[in-house]
Amino acid sequence: MKISGFLIIKNGVAQGYPFIEAILSALPVCDEFLISEGYSSDETWKLLCKLQEKYPDKIKLFRDHWRGKVWKGEIIASMSNVLKKRCKGEYCLYIQANEIIHESTIKEIRNLLKFYPSVEIFLFPFFNILGDKFLLEIQFRKRLVKNLDYIIVKGDGYQLGYDVGKLILRPRKILNYLLHRIGERNVYLTKPVFRYRAPFPKNYIKKLETRFELYHDDMDINAFSEEYKIAKNILSSINVDKYSSNLFWEKISGFFENSYWKLNPGSVSQGIMGIIYEHPEIMRHLLGKWEYDSEDSIRYLLKKGKNIK
Repeated sequence: MKISGFLIIKNGVAQGYPFIEAILSALPVCDEFLISEGYSSDETWKLLCKLQEKYPDKIKLFRDHWRGKVWKGEIIASMSNVLKKRCKGEYCLYIQANEIIHESTIKEIRNLLKFYPSVEIFLFPFFNILGDKFLLEIQFRKRLVKNLDYIIVKGDGYQLGYDVGKLILRPRKILNYLLHRIGERNVYLTKPVFRYRAPFPKNYIKKLETRFELYHDDMDINAFSEEYKIAKNILSSINVDKYSSNLFWEKISGFFENSYWKLNPGSVSQGIMGIIYEHPEIMRHLLGKWEYDSEDSIRYLLKKGKNIK
């Protein structure tokens, strides 16, 4: 059984998404990996082309103008579904540009297809991380699925799921899913997927500015506005030449400990849940940086390319 990985990206360099690391962490799991780039205004496309030159047999590049609703970030799911339709594998693995698959789980993920052939949707554990050490949430997200037309990326790209409209013609499947969740399975991998919400302070500000373009819901805007204001004030108060980025994350962690969950009532976490001490190997060279140096990532990781197949 073949797995098609897929990921969308736009202005990943400016926003500090470790998309190079995300792609390379998923390559060993996948038989092909599809990337849709949204005509970025930064160096994202150039770097993706360098990756494709290194892995021409696996990486397939596309460019798509982003289109879709922007009330609650639905455009992310819309563009992800455009890309999913191009996947050729029997299964699809969906990752976002700040999500890293731990190297120790590669065989575990591949073996799921053999051990659970009737499962259509696998849920993976996720660590949602602030900076490079604060654990905000532990979640399960639906990210590995059979390549079926009635399974789509939903919401703002949070996860995949059944398209109820297409399941109307399959009433027994709807009933079994609603009553017994047949078709889905939680997978307790030995290591979770590491989701780095904002690993670099300088890029974090740009990412929050972009959120205002993708989300127009009043509750989202209020939360992002407060987070943006606090993050910008903290960054301007620190001498970045003198201190490591850890100081920034320690200062802003108070906002997430005391205020963030009140502004985001849908959040699972009500504060910092813990400290992360062990990271995927592919991310370790980035820890503690103020800004994402994507060119450095290309140089560093392509040197190690012989270990990534």
